[in-house]
Amino acid sequence: MSVIHVVLFQFKSDASPEGVKAAKACDRFLALKANCIHPASKMPYILSLRGGRDHSPEGLQNEPISMQNGLTHGFVVEFASVEDRDYYVTTDPAHREFVKSIGELLEKPIVLDFSDGVTLQSRNAILKHFIIQKQPNMPQSVQTPEAPGPEASEKIPPLTNIAPGIFVPLRDVDLANFKPPRDRIERLKSILSIIDYHREGIRENLLYMFEREKRRLVQQAAETEQQLLGPTPPPPKSRPGLSADEVDELIANMEAPAQPGVDYNVRNIALSELTAPPLTAGPPPSSVRDATVRDLLVMVERAMGDLHGSENFLLKKREEYLALLDREIKRLEGVGMRPEERRGSGAQ
Repeated sequence: MSVIHVVLFQFKSDASPEGVKAAKACDRFLALKANCIHPASKMPYILSLRGGRDHSPEGLQNEPISMQNGLTHGFVVEFASVEDRDYYVTTDPAHREFVKSIGELLEKPIVLDFSDGVTLQSRNAILKHFIIQKQPNMPQSVQTPEAPGPEASEKIPPLTNIAPGIFVPLRDVDLANFKPPRDRIERLKSILSIIDYHREGIRENLLYMFEREKRRLVQQAAETEQQLLGPTPPPPKSRPGLSADEVDELIANMEAPAQPGVDYNVRNIALSELTAPPLTAGPPPSSVRDATVRDLLVMVERAMGDLHGSENFLLKKREEYLALLDREIKRLEGVGMRPEERRGSGAQ
């Protein structure tokens, strides 16, 4: 999924338009599309970059209290992936040099990143949905606004194998105008594009399968409880779950910025070395609802493992093809060089 990186500039009050123009701030920002080079492919990796000075006809710049807060220039940068965006923001030398050079002119930059259809509101809604679904107040029907799913009468088969998740729909291709790769470099770039497409497709497939398995567990628990307690079971004796306010507080804590000067990174420890007791350990559940909560947690734990395993496998393949692309680019750069020149330049 591509990432849109929006940047808005407010220049200092003593920075005249002539001074901003003399610094070529806009031109140098737009030039980053060609100047930012990926360390593996040795090729530009910004998909698109456009921007310029504000000339909105809405007149908000002239309000007594400017609704734009002095923001005069805007830029929109598109990346193919979160990884490319992160490299651009934290590491890319061309970008870091530009930021350093323009810093004295800026009063305040504003940055906003998003992907199409992925919003904070929808993400919070998803988090709330999964948290609330784990509470003891289990619905009598699995038919809910958040998860339409099958009717209670439709039996959902258990999830026994995630192998079908690797089948991703083919992308729309104009076969009449399709042109095959002209050379090895184009073919490797095409393979990398396919890997990225499949990473996203497989992730969506697995998330759908795990969501369906979650609905099956809730459906099965509701049927079992009805068989044991009758069509109108008494109120549950389970301890109350999180309230809506507590869920909001939990999410706000998760989204809170890190404390300045505190390093939260865990270094030199492989995830495979971190062990935790299985969720099935401990005393047996005391009710159908408690058992279902445990089963849901076990399912989430396994789902996270499967998602990470799939992602790591495809990322490893991506790195392999990036290395092949880098080697091919160096090989072509070395065509016509003498052997000692090829050794000096790194070309094979």
